[in-house]
Amino acid sequence: MKVLICSASKKHQFVKDFVRVFEQYGGNRGNILISNVGDHVTNHMGLQVIPTMFGPKDVTLWSINEMVASYKIDVIIPTANWNLFSLGTYGLQQNAARVLGCDYATSLICINKPRLYRVAVQCGIPVPMGSYSFYKPVFSMETFRKIILKPADGSGSQDVSIISDFDLGNQILDRHVSRGTVRFNNKRYVWQEYKPGVEISVDCYFSKNKLVDINCRERISVSGGEVFITKTIPVPAEIRQSVVLLANDIKGFHGPVNFQFIKGQTYFLIDVNPRIPGGYWASRPAGLDLVDRMVRDVFGVDQPKEKEKKIVTCFGYTGWVCKEDEN
Repeated sequence: MKVLICSASKKHQFVKDFVRVFEQYGGNRGNILISNVGDHVTNHMGLQVIPTMFGPKDVTLWSINEMVASYKIDVIIPTANWNLFSLGTYGLQQNAARVLGCDYATSLICINKPRLYRVAVQCGIPVPMGSYSFYKPVFSMETFRKIILKPADGSGSQDVSIISDFDLGNQILDRHVSRGTVRFNNKRYVWQEYKPGVEISVDCYFSKNKLVDINCRERISVSGGEVFITKTIPVPAEIRQSVVLLANDIKGFHGPVNFQFIKGQTYFLIDVNPRIPGGYWASRPAGLDLVDRMVRDVFGVDQPKEKEKKIVTCFGYTGWVCKEDEN
């Protein structure tokens, strides 16, 4: 069973954890291949590095299908949204290899925020007013005081701008078009109403679009788009319902999926990332081991039932420092 981990240089800790669990289940690390983005190469673990199309500027020597066939790859693990886009853009043939996260059609919904928000609205899931609308709003004290600009094809908290100047805000919104994007500083952005509140990450695992496990975390401190301090919270019924409703409508999740909500007057959906999340390590001490579930999927081992989660606070990117709630 051969596994390809895409953009591995961005997920160093995840690669280490995956190799460890893979070997615990009897796998040989020689069957784990990695691709990278940038100059840093994660090869000190004895893993084979191959050139692929899974990064925004990766150079390829062959097509994805030829690469899958050449290396006899059985499972592909995306670690960034552009990996999912590349899989479809360059034509991964159906059944050529399994993808842990979602299928291509689902990725096109999740990485296109206006499309995602429109699907959410159709499901009755609250979202901030924003780019899913087909009309240009007026930016004023009577409507909303701030707007957020996000890269149209971005992920996480990177390159996000908060606009509170009314004149600048209305100039930006004047560029709003039916596709739901605006042009700003020569880049394509989506906009949404700024919703003050607590940001919540929801780590999930799906098996053939069925939710099999879930854990919620408050994002207390974020650095460079990655969570640094986070605390587990009990899963609110509204969030569980929103996750199931969206999955039932999209019908393409299989593997780890991360949902982002803002807790204000209600729980507003702001993002869906159908891949291993950067803060996956914080769910493990709470009782959701995403890496173990992924390796089970690789080897065809049955998934365990969802269990009650512990309330823990985690510090650091690796989750090495965790404090369990004494209550």
